[in-house]
Amino acid sequence: MKIYELQIKTYLLRNLTVEESQYQLSKFITEYLAKDEKYLELHKSKKYKPYCFDNLFPINNGYEKENIYNFRIRTIDQDLCNYFLKNFENARNDYFKNLTLRARIIPKHSIDKIFSLSPVVIKTANGYWNNEISLNEFEKRIKDNIFKKYKYFVEEEIAEEDFYSNLKILNNKPVKVYCKGITLLGDKLELQINPDNLSQDIAYLILGVGLGENISYGSGFCGYKYLG
Repeated sequence: MKIYELQIKTYLLRNLTVEESQYQLSKFITEYLAKDEKYLELHKSKKYKPYCFDNLFPINNGYEKENIYNFRIRTIDQDLCNYFLKNFENARNDYFKNLTLRARIIPKHSIDKIFSLSPVVIKTANGYWNNEISLNEFEKRIKDNIFKKYKYFVEEEIAEEDFYSNLKILNNKPVKVYCKGITLLGDKLELQINPDNLSQDIAYLILGVGLGENISYGSGFCGYKYLG
């Protein structure tokens, strides 16, 4: 498995709040995918998506029009990477006008920890998890989600054992995530990754497909720190 990272520089055509920005980026990416029938069907399906993306940076209290910002898309799908490389560099809509695009492969070295750069979302029937389930159940939901993604993408059965030794919640209060006219709540997390091969493979996959739910709307994009 390889993780392809696309680094995009874009020109902002309208002012955006931080809450709006990830949703508008999601729409922008989806509009581009929808130009190809194969990727339109991928977007419409309820299957796990083989990509994730982060928010605009540098991070501000809001994003001002006529300024240049950066964002990243990662994918484990080489064909999808190549599709973005075709013409996403020239894509534009009412909010964004892309200027440049660069691609690289994230090297697979031993990962010490991963940390979410956009909030990790775990939904319950009644909203934010902390009002409904225990921390242990929250962690179980996170693990179950990535185990299912691993089996789906890698097509390999695995022992569903802990792949990290410690989880930290980095925010003092829930982080708002705007999505399709509603506001969800998520958390910034840090995971200390175990050194065994399977744990490292799972952590590497997370970098390409995100952590938790709501990934196609910008949640669960992770940074990483190599060991040593």
